[in-house]
Amino acid sequence: MGRHVTLGGEMVRSFVVTGGTRGVGRAIAERLRAEGRVVVVDLAGGDVVGDASDDAVLERAVALASEGGATLSGWVNNAAVFRDAALHEVPSEALVALVAAHLLSPAASFVNGAVVPVDGGRAALGIDPEATNVV
Repeated sequence: MGRHVTLGGEMVRSFVVTGGTRGVGRAIAERLRAEGRVVVVDLAGGDVVGDASDDAVLERAVALASEGGATLSGWVNNAAVFRDAALHEVPSEALVALVAAHLLSPAASFVNGAVVPVDGGRAALGIDPEATNVV
């Protein structure tokens, strides 16, 4: 069993949120801050600036989230390829790129077999607009 950082006797949990500087991603990051440390990955800024489809960027996010022995408890893949457009208005090539970005992301281990070390927590891979709770 790994070493865990504690604060006041409680384990310090951390979460990574891709695409977390605005919109739904920002709301998720803000909500998760009540649960622990949040590492935001985004091209537009955040704790780790870069493309969420880049292995090196995601490795930096994992390292930052795990600093000091904190437990990486969840991962939210929210990064998008296009912004500010309704799905029915987006060219099919852009929609395919969005789906590919989520399914081929290094964090999409359910598709590509990559392992993101999430220790004893929950992970939300993708967003359910009907969800009432952030996991």
